[in-house]
Order: sequence, then C-alpha cells, then structure tokens
Amino acid sequence: MEKKVTPTSTKTEILKAYNELLNKTQETKQDNPKAEQEEQIKSEKLNREKETRLWEEKRKETEDTLKKQRTREEEEYQYNLQLARKKDKDQYEQKKAMLDKEHKFEKQLLLKDH
Repeated sequence: MEKKVTPTSTKTEILKAYNELLNKTQETKQDNPKAEQEEQIKSEKLNREKETRLWEEKRKETEDTLKKQRTREEEEYQYNLQLARKKDKDQYEQKKAMLDKEHKFEKQLLLKDH
C-alpha cells in the first residue's frame, strides 16, 4: 500500500514510503529481467550503430579534406614548376638574344675592317 508523502510527513513516514517504492521497483525488475536485458542490448546496439555511423562520417570527411589538400598541393606544385620553367626559358631566350646581338655586332665590325 503506497502512502502519500505530504509536507507535514515525518521522517519515518517518508523513509517508509521510499522503501515501499524501492521494493516495488525491485520486484518489477526481478519479474522481467530478460526484457530488461533485451532492452539494454538493443540500446547498446543502437548506440554502437550511431557511433559507427558518426565515425564513418568523420573518416569520410577527413578523407575528402585530405584529398582536396593533396589536389591543391599538386596543382600548386605544377603551377610553381611551370612558372620556374618559364622563367628559366625566358632567361635563356634573353641571354641567347643578347649573345646573337653581340655576335652580329662583332660580325659587322669584322666585315667593316676588311
């Protein structure tokens, strides 16, 4: 029999009501431990599935970020390589043009002297 706890209840009445409620709860748990275990297993399985899904999402996100970063680095490397080659080629062309100009000048001097 469940007793009502009121603001004027004594300490013993409150403890007695609490003990009765506790006993009732324990009896209910003892009556159906298999269902409780099944519910706990189901809950753990759902939690594990949720954690696995979150882990997979995080892994995929990390993988995508890494792929983008590698692509960006490769593009940057190719760009810098092309730029360096163009600078080298321009420098070579400039030097070649200067040498050709000097050669023509020297050739003209030699032709004038003869």
